Amino acid sequence: MTTHFLFVYGTLRKSPYGRLHPYLKNHAIFSGRASLPGKLYRIDHYPGAVPTPARSRHRVYGEVYRLLRPQKVLALLDEYEECSDNFAEPREYRRVAETVTLMTGQRLRAWIYWFRFPIAGLNRIKSGDFLMPAFAGAGK
Repeated sequence: MTTHFLFVYGTLRKSPYGRLHPYLKNHAIFSGRASLPGKLYRIDHYPGAVPTPARSRHRVYGEVYRLLRPQKVLALLDEYEECSDNFAEPREYRRVAETVTLMTGQRLRAWIYWFRFPIAGLNRIKSGDFLMPAFAGAGK
């Protein structure tokens, strides 16, 4: 799948917690806020999103960026997310192209890093937005 867009929902977002956002800001253009079907969990000081069926009422909220040099940026982000071939399986995240919906209603394909480990015992971010965490019960 070839796409020049990236959907970010955690520490890559524009926020005080966005450690790598300055790099992204210099190598991508903000396209808008967006969402996609999924559930969001607090892993540690960062979140992990897991997919849900397309018709699910659960959404993960974040931002979409158009990457200026996709291969270069994605290679660095794959290292940051520890999902490149340099890391042994099982890897915590997997990069997948998914359809996201911008707040304008426009739909496009964008890369997302899905969390791959078990979610049992993790706190779900009920709002679906890492910057507005409302927690539900563990693993729900």
